[in-house]
Amino acid sequence: MKLNTLLNIRAMIKKPRKGIAIIMALLIIAIAVSLASYMLDKQNLLIRKAQQQKISQNIFGLSLGSLAWAKVLIQTDINNIDYRQESWLWKINNLDISNFIYQDNAQQNSLYLSAYMEDAQAKFNINTLINWQTTSQRVPLNINNINLKAYENLLKILNINTNLANKTINYIFNSFNKNAPQGYNSINNFNSMPITFIFDLKNIGYSDEDINKLKNYVTIINDSTKININTCDPKLIYIYLPNIGNNISFFQKNPNLYANNSIDIIKFLNLNINDIEQVNLVEQTFDVKTKYIDIFANIQNNDYNRFFYTRMNKENQNILQFLEGGTAKFLAMQSNEL
Repeated sequence: MKLNTLLNIRAMIKKPRKGIAIIMALLIIAIAVSLASYMLDKQNLLIRKAQQQKISQNIFGLSLGSLAWAKVLIQTDINNIDYRQESWLWKINNLDISNFIYQDNAQQNSLYLSAYMEDAQAKFNINTLINWQTTSQRVPLNINNINLKAYENLLKILNINTNLANKTINYIFNSFNKNAPQGYNSINNFNSMPITFIFDLKNIGYSDEDINKLKNYVTIINDSTKININTCDPKLIYIYLPNIGNNISFFQKNPNLYANNSIDIIKFLNLNINDIEQVNLVEQTFDVKTKYIDIFANIQNNDYNRFFYTRMNKENQNILQFLEGGTAKFLAMQSNEL
């Protein structure tokens, strides 16, 4: 009896151990499966990340491609004159470039490139409010009264406070740690940042509504540029020559005609060639060609959009500015082209 009792007790002790072993084995299997699943998810994540990086690299390459496209067009432009009708050749609208990127187009989303160039000198350059010293370094010297008066006329036409013209002059001088000339209410605030883009005008006191009104007429170029009379809005002619009446719309109404020189400008606008003051104003203010081109590009993949912006010197094809992302999108959307 005692022997049987001992055997039964031993068997009862062994049964729980066997159950624990099974539970431990299942637990190890569960942990192994979880680790395998985790590693698989991590691997898939790394694969997706690598794919996204490849797409990103492709898209960045496409932005460079849009610059190459712009350079090719510029190189083929043998005409030194830039005029309104040419702008129709400076656009790419929703070009499907999937075949250039994907080997199996059926398994990939379509990729589109939209791009266009814009004559930067078809607008009033804020920096021309100032006469600059450019010998050793670029610093503001004094006020360009002709351009100041024209800019005040533009603000008046657009129903914007004309006092902002003087505030703009003060801001430019302050950004170079210089006081504006006497009589321009210098505020001696030397914390101003240089004006680079149109939305920087908010730092001066322009409202969003003001900037929205100005966006089609104003640019900021770090050079003393003239306005291309063949591509600009007629309002920019009127602010300099308010007495020419209906002639301001000549270039807009006749896109296939353009001025080749200052004599053509005077003839087309029906100005008096013997009026030395008006002739000098035309020669100092207007041009018939451009030096700076703004290039905008948008890479679209379904709902994904990537914007790029570049300013190029047309004469030597140097890239002066390159932006991508939000700022480039903001600039591109100002023109309502992309």
